[in-house]
This record gives sequence, C-alpha cells and structure tokens, in this order.
Amino acid sequence: MTTMFLYRRSIFLLPLLLSSACCTYQTLGCNVGTEGADIDQAVSDVVTMAITVVAALTTGKVNGNEDVFRGAYDPLFNHIQRRRTDPNRWEDTDYYSRPNGLRMPVGVKNGANKPGTVGSYTTIGYKHDDQWDTSSYSHIYIEEARRRPPASTQRDLRRYPDIVSGGLDKRYTYIENIKPLAQTVMHELLHAIGGLTDADPTTGKRSYRISDGPNSNMYGWLSCNKQRTLGISNANIADCITYLAQAIYLQIQGKDTYWSTGEVDPDTLHPKWLPGV
Repeated sequence: MTTMFLYRRSIFLLPLLLSSACCTYQTLGCNVGTEGADIDQAVSDVVTMAITVVAALTTGKVNGNEDVFRGAYDPLFNHIQRRRTDPNRWEDTDYYSRPNGLRMPVGVKNGANKPGTVGSYTTIGYKHDDQWDTSSYSHIYIEEARRRPPASTQRDLRRYPDIVSGGLDKRYTYIENIKPLAQTVMHELLHAIGGLTDADPTTGKRSYRISDGPNSNMYGWLSCNKQRTLGISNANIADCITYLAQAIYLQIQGKDTYWSTGEVDPDTLHPKWLPGV
C-alpha cells in the first residue's frame, strides 16, 4: 500500500460516498413491484461496504491481513512499478505531464526490493521539455513502521507539542530517540520543497537540492554533528535541517533547553556529555 500526501482522488471518493449515502435521499419516478425496497437495500449495502472499505484503506489490511488488502489494491491503484526494461529500477507512475496530460513516470530507487519496504522516500517531478513537464508535483511516501509503529518501538513517539508541554520522557533524552511522526514528515517535505537540480549535461541525471548527503547516508544528529566538526556544510542535508528545527522547537515547558551535545538532563534541561561530541 502506498500512503502519500498526494492521495488518489478515488480513495477520497469513498468517505464522500459514505457521508452522502447516509443523507436523506428520494427516489423519483414510478416504482414497480419491489423496486423501492430493492433500492433501499442497495443503498444500505453501499453504506455497509463503504464503511468496510474506508476501514481497510485506513489500516492497509483486510481481515487483519495486509497481503489480502494488497491483493485487492495493488492491481488497481499501486503506482510504484518496476520499469519494464529493467526489473531492478522502480518508477512512480502516478505523474502526468501538464502540457499534454499523458503519464510521465518518475524514477524512485534501484534495487530488488520495492521502495518503501524500509524507509520513507520522496519523488519529485521535473521538466524534460515543453511537452513533458511534471515539475510542480512531488509525492511523499511514509513507511508503515512510522505510520503504525510497533508496540516495541523504543522511542518517544509523542507529538512535538505534547513533549514541550508534558516534559521529556526520562527514558528518551537523547535527541535521536525523540521521533514524532512529524520528524519524518519534515524530512521528506524538505526534499520536496528543495526540488531537483538541473540535469547534468553529461549524464542527464538530476539530484535532490536538499539531499541525504553525498553518499545518501547522512541520518541522525550525531552524524550531522561529526560532519560539522570536519568543516563540511550541513546546509543542504535534510536530516541536519530537521534536527536543527527539532532542537529549536523542543524548549521544554517554555524553559531554556540546551541541545548542544544532543542530550539534555530532563531535570535541569542542561546538556549531558556524549562521547565524541
């Protein structure tokens, strides 16, 4: 299942259908025999079915089974597909060129496993020429483990405002162990807002302006801190910008909170010392 900020219109139609079907309705014209009752039953069946479908779309499961849901969903709506000419390359096929309205797939990631199996990601449209242009669009996928974290997750998953108002959880005072869903959303939005560079004149390749580092592996406050000590700029790295925002926002209960070492004492809100920082 692909959960995106740019949701499929058809998915939104089901809740709309559900709310509309629950409203008062009137049949017009001559009803013969059981037609009136048949229509009443059909509307009732639609409402029942819509409730079931909305629940499945919300959880990504049918009968508690994700595979059953995918069996219904993927053939009709799954837009992350293998490229026909290269099974190790994946494409987001839900992009359409503005000038001609035709489908214009955008590459996702390479590899045997489907993108999103592990990790969230963002795809960004681009302009190829005057006829092929998806440059105003981007799609964000949030992985299931972030949308529905396992109960065993050893992180503070509370919303940022709840952490500020309620105080730090003493089990999770290291900034990398504070992971509201908004953290991942901000990271991916930074990719989307940054957009793509112009195509390389030699390779034709475009890169993220706000990236995950030169080797696509710059994640975590400590990695960003170490790179800074080497004199390398973090200005265009999504996770570094995200942790800056997190450190600025997490001023606990309106008190000065110092994240200069990446961890604070939950009582004094002064920095704790971390090896290597």
